[in-house]
Amino acid sequence: MRALSRALLAIAAIAAMTACSESDRSDMSSDARDAAHSASTEATKVANDADMKRTEADLKHLGHVAAQDVRKGAAEAKAATNSMLTDAQHAAHKAGERQDQKDQTGSSSS
Repeated sequence: MRALSRALLAIAAIAAMTACSESDRSDMSSDARDAAHSASTEATKVANDADMKRTEADLKHLGHVAAQDVRKGAAEAKAATNSMLTDAQHAAHKAGERQDQKDQTGSSSS
């Protein structure tokens, strides 16, 4: 948040430079450079912060765990679908056999 404030300050300083004298512009330019440098330093601190690195590692781990869960769920769904397909095929085959038996029984009694 502090880095964002400094960046906004730098932008405001640059905008104000156009309406100032040469020495004022030089001072503002220096202030803008300092603010940009401070923002960069703060961003580097945040990027290298141990808590941030742990949080990044935790999020990465959670992403891997979630991906494993999704793959496992997909494999289970595939297995269940294949099982239902096999059961449907067997049921269709048995129904066809029963129909053939009815047809044979019906045609032999005629």
